[in-house]
Amino acid sequence: MPTIHAMTNDEIRTAAPAVLAVSKHGSASERYAFISSERVLDAMRLAGFMPVAAKQSGSRTDEARGFTKHMVRFRHADADAKQVGDCVPEVVLVNAHDRTSTYQLMAGLFRLVCLNGLVVSTGFCETLKIRHVGDVSEKVVDGSRLVMEHSVRSLEAVRDWTKLTLGTNDRMGFARAALALRFGETPPIRADQLLEARRPEDRGVDLWTTFNVIQENVLRGGLHGTVEDPTVRGGRRVVTSRAVRHISGDLSLNRKLWAIAADFAALKKAA
Repeated sequence: MPTIHAMTNDEIRTAAPAVLAVSKHGSASERYAFISSERVLDAMRLAGFMPVAAKQSGSRTDEARGFTKHMVRFRHADADAKQVGDCVPEVVLVNAHDRTSTYQLMAGLFRLVCLNGLVVSTGFCETLKIRHVGDVSEKVVDGSRLVMEHSVRSLEAVRDWTKLTLGTNDRMGFARAALALRFGETPPIRADQLLEARRPEDRGVDLWTTFNVIQENVLRGGLHGTVEDPTVRGGRRVVTSRAVRHISGDLSLNRKLWAIAADFAALKKAA
């Protein structure tokens, strides 16, 4: 596997300019303390955590774009995935400078091949939240070490899940649950579409592979279906499922999908 590409501040600024804001948004009150994501970036780098991905939420104006909710994924310089299917632990950091988010740290995993970024359920690994009060750089770094320990523990779950084979009914049950999470009671696509692997390496039927296939299809979108539309001939219109781009939606779906997989694992082990 190639060595970790640690993003520079210029690369981060291009991908998510809010990460490098130097002040809070004008709409924030005097009591709202500005927490510099840039200072935390520097502290994380010194502690060996390299930023490997960054993105931010959309904004209504160009001015607001520099303060909105953002997410940075860090990986320790010693982390390594040697072959397809291997995972490495990460720290996922979320912040905002416009009152839309607390400072959050959570455990994540990075899987070689599809490059899925998943967030471990708070029921499995507690999310650390830090209020916008005072200088928190040291708290963030210390918290990152704790979160990394929990993330490493999640690798044990991955190893277990690769050994659990799911039958057709179980896989469809997982897909139906994921479909309801993403689209509610009137989904535009079928549950079985979420089980369609996008690459040969993901054609297994173990719990871990099933989780990743469903996760990618739910988050990336691009699946074709139909919805009722009385204005078109035949009463149905062809649509394409959209990718999940909002940070909050991404994190929420990842947590819930992980929780579903954990439930399946517990049921299989108890059987």
